[in-house]
Amino acid sequence: GTVAGNYDKFAVTPQTISGGVTKNWTVNSLGCLAEVVSGGGSITIHTPEGDLNLAASATTITTSAADTTVTISATDASGSAITSGLTWNGVTVYYGTDEIATGSGNSYMFAKTFPKGTYRLTVSVVYKGTTYSDSFTIKKTVDGYVAQPNVFDGEATLCADDADRKSSVFIKDRPITISATLWACDHETTQGEYETYCFYGSSSPSSYSYGVGANYPVYFVNWYDAIVYCNLRSIAEGKTACYKLGSESNPKNWTGVVAGTGANAGKYCGPSSNNSDWNGITCDFEANGYRLPTEAEWEYLARGGNLTDDGQTLYSGSDTIGNIAWHTGNASMAHEVCKKAANGKGLYDMSGNVWEWCWDWNSTISATTPATGAAFGSTRVNRGGSWSGDASTSLVSLRNNNNANSREVTIGFRVVRNAP
Repeated sequence: GTVAGNYDKFAVTPQTISGGVTKNWTVNSLGCLAEVVSGGGSITIHTPEGDLNLAASATTITTSAADTTVTISATDASGSAITSGLTWNGVTVYYGTDEIATGSGNSYMFAKTFPKGTYRLTVSVVYKGTTYSDSFTIKKTVDGYVAQPNVFDGEATLCADDADRKSSVFIKDRPITISATLWACDHETTQGEYETYCFYGSSSPSSYSYGVGANYPVYFVNWYDAIVYCNLRSIAEGKTACYKLGSESNPKNWTGVVAGTGANAGKYCGPSSNNSDWNGITCDFEANGYRLPTEAEWEYLARGGNLTDDGQTLYSGSDTIGNIAWHTGNASMAHEVCKKAANGKGLYDMSGNVWEWCWDWNSTISATTPATGAAFGSTRVNRGGSWSGDASTSLVSLRNNNNANSREVTIGFRVVRNAP
């Protein structure tokens, strides 16, 4: 029947019953309590609309020789597959307390490089108008496959004979090694993620109509703002912050940081003007906190990890820009992240949507330029193109730069970090 009043007056504490099976309760959209029984690799939700049985194709991963895809299936009380009235909202994967990935649909591929340990795969599904979510425990019993560093030997410039694909970063006599432990966020940092720790130092997305919402890429952020976000998030998640101003790693204590007030109290952003002290911020590339990619790392990721001339694409993942990018030919504003196809590394929007800040100072790259970029400069690199640029600006080979204090409607960022 219908539940009246406040739902929290009911006892909804999980009950553990035999065999490690757990009973829980949820309130559906009709105001009815729905029983959830979970255990092992299956979850049964007894709802007024009928049983919804969710099952994981695997709950234990015993190999690191290959990637393992775990798929969630849905059946009714008779065991028949549910083919109508059901929509998968997507999955979220956690390692310990870290959210490490999200995905659409009802499956997720656990990479062979993932470390040994316990993962939590949370699935969300809409069944006959009601949204349900629950989690499966996935255990990996073997250590992750030890990937080898990705090495560009510098014997010849990458794609030297193709003007549109030719790299200005991976050039002759500049050997570069990309760490095997580099993890990259599959999406551009969103407004929702940014606003958890930071606020906007000038214009904000909500003041304009260029794409507003928690899942839209953040923009109107300068390079300093991105640095503040990276360290604040790292500290909040118990990771070692990568950036230091002098000897201090907590941006809250940096001279020149801007503290929010009113609705923005407890949030921070960087300076709005060029700041010589902040231009001297250093990065510990061995720390496990969040940071901006170097330009070399960014281009490596945009090229899908391919450091050979064979199989290179014009844009990140395709020669057809409309498949993978929002640009002036198909957009008049930014779009929610992950709505176009991913590249070979499973990364979205590496071409188009918003430009992405990198760590490096902009400079003419030579054989002696360090892999982390020039030691000095006047502007910072950003890459990837945006919704307001034509197809040529989304080429994986194209370099761009802006002043570190520039806050533009078309510039955001993506974070990377070292694997735990």
